[in-house]
Amino acid sequence: MTLSKMQCFISLLLVIGVVLSFKVNIQSHNRMSRLFSTAIATDPPKTFLDCVKQAAMGTKAALKDGMKLIEVEFPPLPLEVLEDSSSSARDIAEANTNWATKFATYFTELGKVSIIYPDQPELDDALKYVGDDDLGKNITLATIRADSIKNARSLDQIFLSIFGATVGGTVEPIPDTKMYIALVSSTQELPDLEKLHSLDPTIPIVFFNLRLDILRGDLGLPLFPGRDLHHRFLSNIRPTFLMRSRSFATSLRVPPFLVNYSGLLYRVYPK
Repeated sequence: MTLSKMQCFISLLLVIGVVLSFKVNIQSHNRMSRLFSTAIATDPPKTFLDCVKQAAMGTKAALKDGMKLIEVEFPPLPLEVLEDSSSSARDIAEANTNWATKFATYFTELGKVSIIYPDQPELDDALKYVGDDDLGKNITLATIRADSIKNARSLDQIFLSIFGATVGGTVEPIPDTKMYIALVSSTQELPDLEKLHSLDPTIPIVFFNLRLDILRGDLGLPLFPGRDLHHRFLSNIRPTFLMRSRSFATSLRVPPFLVNYSGLLYRVYPK
């Protein structure tokens, strides 16, 4: 092969290499573009209704990806109200009921959406709060557990029921439900939600403002579920919307030496 032919051949290889590199870069760019196009491009919410809307968008994306155990968390009331000692657990529960019913309206096309409470007294309080308001088509308030005291078969079970521990064997699915939204459940009632999921793993469960990061801290304590509940069940829950307030402190070498500040952990699935 002559020198001129060798130079032409090398030039041709260089051209082919540049073309292939350009093609790979284009394909990589297209993949990244598709990836970012699936992400929910949105700014942090400015109102509670924005929180509900973004939570619904993230949950829909997670359902599309096949997820069945979903966490949604945001402050149901202004932070100054939540931190006020005059605010009661009932105020927070009613606010969560309000936002959960609005969240449920985004999923009624799936069929029946059941907003579930841990027991009958909590359900009764929610029904009093809702009153005669129309929840909308395919939305219902219910409980998956019958009265644990009525279903108790021994004095031990009655004792556990009075102090909050659940009695096994009384969790039943709600007929025709296509999605569950769990509200105001405590650590002691998390096994009920695990059992509900085991009865039909195809039905999604949304853990709505349960503050699972706090509930996990009670696992293993007397009259509470064991720590294995986290590894067996809770670790499978995927957050689709988080707006979680946190307080921080930093130390300085000059006065005031310690500065307290607060912030928010914010995330919308699939980001």
